[in-house]
Amino acid sequence: MIRRFFNRWFDGLNRHVLAVGLVMGIAVIGDLTLYAVLPIPAYQDALGLLPWHVGVLLSMNRWVRLVTNHLAQRLYCGRFPARWVLFACLMSPLLSVVYATTPAFVVFLLARMAWGFCWSLLRQASQMTVVETMPDDKLSRGMGYANGLTCLGCIFGVLVGGLLCDWIGFSAAFVVLAGLSLVGVWPAWVSQRFQHQVHTAPTRSGPAAVPWRQGAGLLGMGFGINAATSLVMATLGLAVAERVGSGLVFWGVLLGVATLNGVLQGGRWAVDSVLAPWLGALADRVGPRRVSIACFAGMAALLYAMPFVQALPLAGLLLVFSVLATTLALGLVAQAGRGGPVMIARYATAADMGSAAGPLCGWLLLQAVTDSRLTFHMGCGVCVLAFALALKAQWRRQPRPGARQPNEPCAAEASACTCGVCPVCAAEV
Repeated sequence: MIRRFFNRWFDGLNRHVLAVGLVMGIAVIGDLTLYAVLPIPAYQDALGLLPWHVGVLLSMNRWVRLVTNHLAQRLYCGRFPARWVLFACLMSPLLSVVYATTPAFVVFLLARMAWGFCWSLLRQASQMTVVETMPDDKLSRGMGYANGLTCLGCIFGVLVGGLLCDWIGFSAAFVVLAGLSLVGVWPAWVSQRFQHQVHTAPTRSGPAAVPWRQGAGLLGMGFGINAATSLVMATLGLAVAERVGSGLVFWGVLLGVATLNGVLQGGRWAVDSVLAPWLGALADRVGPRRVSIACFAGMAALLYAMPFVQALPLAGLLLVFSVLATTLALGLVAQAGRGGPVMIARYATAADMGSAAGPLCGWLLLQAVTDSRLTFHMGCGVCVLAFALALKAQWRRQPRPGARQPNEPCAAEASACTCGVCPVCAAEV
């Protein structure tokens, strides 16, 4: 049964997607450990950080990507894109060593900015590899494969990273994680050969493949889902601490808040790693518009209910929330991929803007009022706005079947055409 599961999971996975997925999964370990640890008040005191410091640090790598995404797109379209993948993988353990030195806030901030540039490079290479090597009707499934492999590293970061910080301390834990991140150099070298072949393949389409109005709605929904998800996950540690205090005894073992927070966030990444290919296939069948309406409505309802439940029901709601968020994200990024590398860079910038605004707004709110219920309600409001945007995109007036579009040539001969709409008539005018 287990063998059948793995055979079905890897069915359709090509070596290009496998290579870049492993590279991203290994490189992200140190970054995800920060998301499990920094929201805990005890670690904030040990590192000399204020709540607003945490909000800035957890979002700065995303603010930087608002600029570096388009730079990464240009570098990927250059002659040797795989060299930048290797560079980003080598930077990952180096930055973990910087975190281990418990640096001053400014140095910590610069390290987070450097990681933002590295992630732009890795994500651009990963998504374009999927777009250029997967069939058009399986793009969401391909994105699910890459996302699932990446989330294996996310699970390791939030679970093992949080556990190591509780057991051996912050600095020692990041030294261990830096050593583990060096393993990513080998798949990066392998992906260098793969990506050279992928890059020389013809691109699916150009940036004009997605019309401006449709692209604007896509960017808005990408902003909404990432803002809501990052807001909840970045402040989840405080919500756990409010419900269990300093920890929870499980089978005679005291589990700290960082460990519990890592378990909850690891559940989200587990959903992504295991179910992402099938959720992507579901998004391919249903279509991005219907998926966006259903998922945004469900996410808003779940976020509205989360403040009123205790720790165990909260874990269940977060699991369902993760399923909806993963399905929606795969459908949206596949739609962006159909627009080519420029549209991918634009969507990544909108998504990063939401991911950066979520933690920052959440922790600025918590700086004034220490109550995690407010962050859940804020995330619910973001999903409601994105739901309205998805409804507008779904109900936008569609042309009648067989009707000619304004830029579509008519069937008449060029010399006899008088429709006044087609390019022939426009040229004559």
